[in-house]
Amino acid sequence: LPAAGLLIAATGSYRALLAMGAVGLAGLLPLARAERRRDPLEPAAAALPPVERLAAVIPVYRSDRAAEVAAGALHHAELVVLVDDGNTAEIAAGLEDVARHDRVRLVRMEVNRGKGTAVAAGVELALASAADAVIVLDADGQHPPQLIPRFLAAAEHSEVMIGDRPRGEVMPLRRRLANAVSTWALSLVVRRRLRDSQNGMRLFRASALRDMPPPTGRYEAETRHLKALIRSGRE
Repeated sequence: LPAAGLLIAATGSYRALLAMGAVGLAGLLPLARAERRRDPLEPAAAALPPVERLAAVIPVYRSDRAAEVAAGALHHAELVVLVDDGNTAEIAAGLEDVARHDRVRLVRMEVNRGKGTAVAAGVELALASAADAVIVLDADGQHPPQLIPRFLAAAEHSEVMIGDRPRGEVMPLRRRLANAVSTWALSLVVRRRLRDSQNGMRLFRASALRDMPPPTGRYEAETRHLKALIRSGRE
């Protein structure tokens, strides 16, 4: 509105608003293309081989719910990889107890190196175990392991799956705004509509991870990885 007022004052005509509107619409074209849905007459993507060996990677930092998340993941995954990202002695001891399970592995880092680095280390071990897909879950319980079958169903036609958290009262207003802005910005950059680019619950086909390994770093590493995967043409 302030820009419209200045434009009218500078030109002395309301007609200038038409040009302003045209510029605004032109700026929306990249997002409009990203929003465009698949043509219903277009053939569906060919089904990918079924996921036979799923590994779950759980980076752990300052969370005492890792055992609960790992137990839930074991219902759906052949292997669970816990990554101790420089936790306190008490939490580290708890992870040692969980790792006594024959299908749980523990990767330990002496100091906190960030979520991106923890995920990268966990994925490396998961791929070495011959997993053909890897799902990443946070250790604080915000990613329900019981949703894993829905990710596996989506993996029938895609190589990368990312969750979409509910809005409303579940997510604080400040986080909703930050998430909306970052998701919109990434959608604009990659020209692909994304619903929740900051969601940490993600399932990857092993082929995608081998071609595009997750980068090290902290939380920004997840965004860099997602952007690289989309730009490489992954569905």
